[in-house]
Parts: sequence; C-alpha cells; structure tokens
Amino acid sequence: CDFEVQFEIAHNLIHGLVGGNTQYGLSSLSYSAFDPIFYIHHSSIDRIWAIWTALQQQRNKPYKAHCAQSYVHTPLKPFAFSSPYNNDESTFLHSTPTNVYDYIEEFGYNYDNLEFGGLTVAQLDTYINTQIKTKDRVFAGIQLHGIQKSGLANIYVTAPGREKYAAGRFALLGGPSEMPWRFDRVYKHDITHALEALKLHWADPYNVTVEINEFDGTPIDAHVFPEIDVSYEPADSSHDAVKSDVHVRKSVDKLIPTEVLNLRHALAFLEEDKSQAGYQTLGRFHGATLWCPSPSAEKKLACCLHGMPTFPHWHRLLTIQAENGLRSHGLIGGLPYWDWTQPLSSLPEIVSTKTYIDPSNNKEEANPFYSAHIDDANQDTVRSVRADLFQKPAFGEYTAIAKQILLALEQDNFCDF
Repeated sequence: CDFEVQFEIAHNLIHGLVGGNTQYGLSSLSYSAFDPIFYIHHSSIDRIWAIWTALQQQRNKPYKAHCAQSYVHTPLKPFAFSSPYNNDESTFLHSTPTNVYDYIEEFGYNYDNLEFGGLTVAQLDTYINTQIKTKDRVFAGIQLHGIQKSGLANIYVTAPGREKYAAGRFALLGGPSEMPWRFDRVYKHDITHALEALKLHWADPYNVTVEINEFDGTPIDAHVFPEIDVSYEPADSSHDAVKSDVHVRKSVDKLIPTEVLNLRHALAFLEEDKSQAGYQTLGRFHGATLWCPSPSAEKKLACCLHGMPTFPHWHRLLTIQAENGLRSHGLIGGLPYWDWTQPLSSLPEIVSTKTYIDPSNNKEEANPFYSAHIDDANQDTVRSVRADLFQKPAFGEYTAIAKQILLALEQDNFCDF
C-alpha cells in the first residue's frame, strides 16, 4: 500500500515535532489522543486522504484499498464493540473499513475545500504529472516495522572522503503497547536534492545511512531495520458534486470568532463529560490497553492501527467519534482541521494560549485546546514543540513535510499511497 505507507510516515512527523520530548503528549502513542490538538491534526490527515481520493477519481483510478483485502473486511476495534464499550452508533455501524470511504454520503461531513498548496484537485494532478514525475529522481527505500518506540530518523548521504549530508528525516510513532506491524513495502524518501547538492550521479559511489533517536535523544540502533535500498526512477513523459445536510470541516485558521467560541465551549463540555461517551474514553480508544484484541484477552494492546493499510480508516472513525462527541455537546458545524502542509510560524492560535476571555461573560477561562487531563495517568498533556516544525520555504516552494505529502499524493494505488 504505497499511498498508505508514505501518508502514515508523513503523519508521524507532526506527532514528533509537536509532542517532542514529552511523556504525555503527541509523540506518545499511549497518550497522544488526549492532547486536543490531536483531533484537528487528524482532521487534516483525513482531509489529505479525501484529497487523494479526489485525485484518484480525477485519474479514473480506484480509490479503495483493493491491495489490502485481508484488512478491509476486518472490523476496526474498539469501534466494532457495542455498548457499553462504544456508544457511538455511527462509528459502530461503520466499523468495517469498506464502509468508511465515502465520507460525505456515509458520515455527512465535507471539507471547505480540497486544495493543496493553493491548487485544486485538477491543478494538483497536472502539477504532479508535469512538474514532479517529469524529473529523474532517486529514492532511499527503508523497510519499516514496529520497534515499540517513538523516534526521529535522519537520513544521510555520504560521498567517499566527504562529510555526511543531511538528506531528510521521518518519524516513528510507537510504544510498548503498540500492535505488532510491518509495512509490506518500503517507505520511500526522495534524496535527489542531496545528490544534486553533492554533485553526485545516482550511480556514483556513496552511502545512504539512517540515524534514529528517541525524542529525548536516546539512540536507537538503526540495524533493527534492513539495509537501505537506493532506487532510481527515470522521468515519466507519458502524461499528457454537493449533498445537503452535510456539516463542513473548515481550516482552524479560518474560523470566525463565534465559531472559535462555540468550538471551545463544546470541547470544554466534552472534557468535563466523564461518561463512556466523554473525552477520556475518546483518548483511551487510541492508546489504552483496555479492549484489543478483545476486552477479555489476557494480554491487551492499544487499539489504534499503525503500519497497516487500514490506518486511515481507523483514524477517520476516531475523528468522527470526536466530531460526534463535540456536536453532542453543542458544536455547530464540523471538526476543524489544522493544515500543517502550509508554511508555519506557530501552532494554531486556538491551541496556543492557556486562557482566553470568553466574550459571552467577559471572564478569563481555561482554554480547553491548550491541554487536557489524562485521568489514567493523573497528568496533563504537554507539548514540547521543536523549532524545526516552523519552515519558511522560498516563494513557490513547499516545506519538507509538504513534499512528503506530495509524494504520497503522487501514488496512484491505495497501497502505494
């Protein structure tokens, strides 16, 4: 599943760069879904999947995971468990991945737009075919699997007798409770720019290596992964509707003040809800070892799916569960998304301040998006944002993570995406 592999690994980097070196934050598989920023991040992830779906329709190619038949007919847990484990009827009825693709018809939400970098889907398809695929490229291929740790990996190209050159990075999201996983194909990272900077032909002698560290700097032995495969891909010169009752997911940066206030109120009420339908259960669905593979199993693992073709399906259901929870507590509209493919200078304003002035009563209130409590750990979520999250590329250029997403969007079958 090429798209899924490229897509998921790009997604991991935001977890790592925002969570950083924190135990109770976005870089922790067990606790990431307790940080409120998780949900606008995954709404953005879901939107990217929607963009890729629209691209596949533009290409007249299938957008469903036909490459992963052994996965897409297996119900996703804990969404597949009935009450009292899951009280959300919508995610329960759609817990089989084959029922998750058509999000407008099945779930009644849509996005304000499906643009990427200011390009419509048709323009993006043209851009990929005429500006990306028409160039010779070299990729480092890494066969990834679960190592029960989160970490940041840096890729280096080293020519004989020269210093190593940084060619890119990616992140892993894991922990002791993760389900065992192994991608069925390599993760590809474009190293063409590094070879050009070093004035190397792809067939010249050089080494491509990877160095991995946990987010606290503890080294991870890169030999847990097979040797890196370098592949050359020559240039490809062969390329020449709305439903009612749909709530729109808008960019979090484009919400008007009344929408921001409504969203804050809804999240505050959801965080106060200690029932099975409340915020703590929502956070536990992702990383707690309570229900999977079954509530009665002797050894339980986290239910979230990583390193598997149904990664986007599972996380679409979790964003829907969050959206439904917010709507049940007064949200008008859809779960907003955080478009981190755009150049960033800060986190979204809605998550950045510890308090805010509520114009409905002129009182200073705690900002529910700043942090949330984890009852199971008796800790609050924390962010240790890395400075390298914020990039200002040259005019007309994309950030490094946007380029990773472009590579995912370029794939023309689901399992490549």
